[in-house]
Amino acid sequence: MSRKPQPPTIGSPVTRQQTPAESSSGAPPPQLVQAFQYFQAGNLHRAEQSCRAVLAGNPFHIEGLHLLGVIAFQRGDAEEAVKLLKRAVDGGSDNAAHISNYARALAATGRSGEAVSMYDRALALNPDNGGAWNDRANALIKLDRLSDAEQSYGNAIKHAPRDAKAYVNLSKLLLAQGRNDEALEACRNAVSCAPKLAAVHNGLGGALVAVGDSDGAIAAYKKALEIEPGFGEAQGNLASLYEELNKIEEARVTAEQALALDSENLHALLVLAKCERRDGNSDHAVARLEKIDRKAVPAALHRDVAFELSRLYDRLERPAEAFVAMSEGNAQALAAEGVDETMGDRFLDTIERLRNWMTPDTAEELLNFPAVDDGRPDPIFLVGFPRSGTTLLGQVLDSHSGLVMVEERPMLDHVVAHVRSGQSGYPDGILGLDSAAVAELRNRYFGAVDDEVSYEPHQRIVDKFPVHLIHAGLIRAVFPRAQFILALRHPCDVVLSCFMQNFRPNPAMANFFSIERGAKTYDRAMGLWAQYEAHLKPAAHVIRYENVVTDFDAEIGALLTFLGLGWEDGVRDFVDRARSRGKIHTPSYAQVTENLYTRARYRWRRYEEQMLPAMDDLTPWIEYFGYDSA
Repeated sequence: MSRKPQPPTIGSPVTRQQTPAESSSGAPPPQLVQAFQYFQAGNLHRAEQSCRAVLAGNPFHIEGLHLLGVIAFQRGDAEEAVKLLKRAVDGGSDNAAHISNYARALAATGRSGEAVSMYDRALALNPDNGGAWNDRANALIKLDRLSDAEQSYGNAIKHAPRDAKAYVNLSKLLLAQGRNDEALEACRNAVSCAPKLAAVHNGLGGALVAVGDSDGAIAAYKKALEIEPGFGEAQGNLASLYEELNKIEEARVTAEQALALDSENLHALLVLAKCERRDGNSDHAVARLEKIDRKAVPAALHRDVAFELSRLYDRLERPAEAFVAMSEGNAQALAAEGVDETMGDRFLDTIERLRNWMTPDTAEELLNFPAVDDGRPDPIFLVGFPRSGTTLLGQVLDSHSGLVMVEERPMLDHVVAHVRSGQSGYPDGILGLDSAAVAELRNRYFGAVDDEVSYEPHQRIVDKFPVHLIHAGLIRAVFPRAQFILALRHPCDVVLSCFMQNFRPNPAMANFFSIERGAKTYDRAMGLWAQYEAHLKPAAHVIRYENVVTDFDAEIGALLTFLGLGWEDGVRDFVDRARSRGKIHTPSYAQVTENLYTRARYRWRRYEEQMLPAMDDLTPWIEYFGYDSA
């Protein structure tokens, strides 16, 4: 039997094999010795019979209760295990293994807080038990005590440095926090400890995907499958990566191989449905996914299936069903990531601070900032509200010989973080920067760029990161000669498209789990940009998605003229360029490998009723940007 599929994101924690503890109360009765022998031979039925014979003579026999509880846990009855193991522990057991097994059963029934307390009790008796530290960390994650969990994994590694499971679990925790390089190191340590364990190579594949090493990830997944050919999770992860790399035939073949091993590999079914949609066979893809009982699968997989169904229903012009699926996907996304929309308040609070800071007096100081000449041309910042066509524009610009696009990488975030760490914080600390500080920030930024891409001296950097439009004041201080490209799309289409996307939550993206909140965020962000325009008058070129897809040459030609570049026919070949780039790190990875299409232009009109809650916030911007509200 192959493994059940798991989502390619953060999977279930690895736990150590359950084994009964040695007796600590003298010679055990013969029936208990027999029970242990049956248990070790895998005969749970006979082991249970022997345990019950022990308890028939002494209902309070601690070792008998403990082993019977372990047997119940092995059979999947965690609730019964809790009852039996509690009786053993409450009966006076001071055996650390008994208490650890009780903690494990508590964790399996969702009682994570009680489980942590029991692990603490067990570890007070035996602090060298690396497995218990590992399991304690797994329970702490359920309580969202991530810092404590990381420390607990560290103790697991300290006391069991050759046990790969703690490294694997630590890597998952680090990946969830965006600490990808550290996660990769943990995975490499896991492989070093257990090079013949398929699960560690599968984990390594996930970490390599996160750091952008797609070739390495493919090799890691293939190694996992070489070790364990029936490893459905690795097969599904490989199929998913192929699809994200726009290698559709490889994705299809790999997913079909996974289903041949396990017809219930839902991850592989999802990949096949995506391939069918991209082949224009949306009806068949819908039929495939509608058979899945979404309520019976983990929230992460439920989320992914619901979002894919929403795209399919939309493609088939079934908007009512599409909107229901979008809503379902967003609800499951919140559950899968263990967050709520208040995470997005941090992004909105940042915008509010920036709006209060961006006054005419502030602008005057910024406009008089000393320019630093370090011989490096200032970047071009491709910004806009998410889902405004920035990925398409980035691929087009990357096809020009004079430009190199860096796609949604944290170069500017490093600059923001450095200012924020100063005494005055962010954004107030911007006005306190002197020439030396500006030079240091530029050096940090370009150092990060050099880590991301290789380019020729004559090429200019296009920093494509839509939400960085909120940092235009900082950009003016550090890069006074920077040019901006503002990507526009009908505000209703933008907000609807954000609601349709399977975003992983961060403080910005966490505002897109509802139409209303997405519209509020649009209003705040574009209001801040309007202040920048009024006070700083940045060198900016506005380009509309609707015009790009209907009059490509004229729109891109005007943009290149703004950038001081001549026309190159190669920009029309952006599809081939996108297909050759490898993994594209945005939700538009599939769309930009298609030829220009107009099906997403004014899509919102099919959803006018569902968009009504957003209109109070969006109508002023529809008028401001000259769009039609009907």
